Amino acid sequence: MSQVSKRDRQRLRLTCKHLGDILEAQVLQNIYFNIQKHNYSQATERLQSLANTENKNLSRGLSRSGRHLHIGSLSPKPFGSLKSYTCVGDELVPVPEPEDGPEVAVVEEMMRTYLRGALDALRSLQSVTWIPEEKDEAWTHEIIMDFLTSRPSLHTLTVELSHLRVALPLDRMQDLREIDFTERYGYRSSEPVRVHTYKNLAKFLASNPAGQITKLSVVLTSLHEVFQFLTPKAEPLRFNELQMTQSFIKLDPFTLPHLRHLTCLHLLSMKVPSMTEDPDSGSSGDLENAERRAGSKLTDVWSALQRAGIHLREIVVDRVNAGLLGYLTHYTGLTKLVISTNGFDTSPESDAVARLFFAEPLASHNETLQEFEVYAGFEDLWCFCEHNISAFSSCTGLRKLGVSVVKADLPARVSGGVPEAEIAPNQPNIVKTLLDKVSTHMPRLSQLWISPASEERFRGGRRQGTRTYMHRKAVAQLAIECLLAYPIPPNVQLPNVSIWTKTFEPHVASTLLDEIVGGGPRRRYREIIKEVDVEE
Repeated sequence: MSQVSKRDRQRLRLTCKHLGDILEAQVLQNIYFNIQKHNYSQATERLQSLANTENKNLSRGLSRSGRHLHIGSLSPKPFGSLKSYTCVGDELVPVPEPEDGPEVAVVEEMMRTYLRGALDALRSLQSVTWIPEEKDEAWTHEIIMDFLTSRPSLHTLTVELSHLRVALPLDRMQDLREIDFTERYGYRSSEPVRVHTYKNLAKFLASNPAGQITKLSVVLTSLHEVFQFLTPKAEPLRFNELQMTQSFIKLDPFTLPHLRHLTCLHLLSMKVPSMTEDPDSGSSGDLENAERRAGSKLTDVWSALQRAGIHLREIVVDRVNAGLLGYLTHYTGLTKLVISTNGFDTSPESDAVARLFFAEPLASHNETLQEFEVYAGFEDLWCFCEHNISAFSSCTGLRKLGVSVVKADLPARVSGGVPEAEIAPNQPNIVKTLLDKVSTHMPRLSQLWISPASEERFRGGRRQGTRTYMHRKAVAQLAIECLLAYPIPPNVQLPNVSIWTKTFEPHVASTLLDEIVGGGPRRRYREIIKEVDVEE
């Protein structure tokens, strides 16, 4: 350094500072709190370090760069284990869970001491993703809640409600712009906590300026419950994105004005009022009874959107009906459409709607669609097949495409499963047909998903366990072998392809078949192997 000029030393220091700022922003922007039985020692040490105000460099770094907080388990107790039972006489009784070890009390005391301080170090926080676990104590959730209400910079909140112990005080979180609630499959949230949370959400919406909240995702509720504190004279909200799951929705003069700026709508596993029960019956605690008057058929929802002139740009649904087809037909401009088709009782009914969909409704948007995914529940005309090839091919601006395939449209076997083997021309090969169409009609496509459909014989029944899984797995393997055997034409850009749990990319490689045929190496697909970090 003695040979380096003063000016060069100054430049070096400035360069190091600049690199440090870049590294700090990358390393510290995502913060994870996840305390479990197997990692509580390291996790609590991290909390203590974050809460230590004397560690000024770390505190300043977190204050400047900590943007996204991910909260998982907040308990050192084991979770997710199955209950054990023993025989007492002729009766099965549950075996008492073992008592907590002394380390649990020590860890919990450290959490009481340092959790809030560690959270307070995140002064520039913009988003929180929180997935509570069943062993979390209520007091840990209260600490999180109190912290969330103290962060004016917090704009995005994502919470899984299933194991939430305390209702979210959304009415005291006035700066949120995006709210996303989910439920874990197989674990329903506590009804009092859920109802209170949605009541607080309704207060939040009623007290905040119109236009502040842009995205709302809810589950196990109704649109009327969410809007319950809005008055008829209230300034309309201006949602851009609404996602509802297992909920009721009714678009009427009360709710519709708040959705006029809607551009994205997700409706999944939606509930509809029962036609066989008294609309006024039921207790207030039962969602399906209490919200019956605030629900409607999904056909009515699409008809209401059409009459109101609300033109969505993104739609994600798992039910297709005449109302949706009519809605899609009356305008153009859709950029994303994701459809799952599990809601048909019979194959003829499903095929009839599929024929209608791939005609005028899809044609209205084939020039603007950038993401188009159709996942068929069963082997019918929603799958990629001769019936709809031209309809798919007309979507020339796609960047993402998802399709389902039928076993009958794949070869029975690909030369003993050898990936490089050519497939006889007389064998069905829908994967080759699909890739050929992609190469000639979809030059911008970057991602392709291929999903195996379930056998038709399982429609309407409950026998969709191991046999359905094995069928779909076998179809996926056939599709993979067809993909690996596909010779990519020269000068053609093809997308990455995901089938089942694997993803593949085009690459240049010489195979035994290439050497026999001649002409040098050709491009084919190979699996992308995810790198696994191994600690030294």
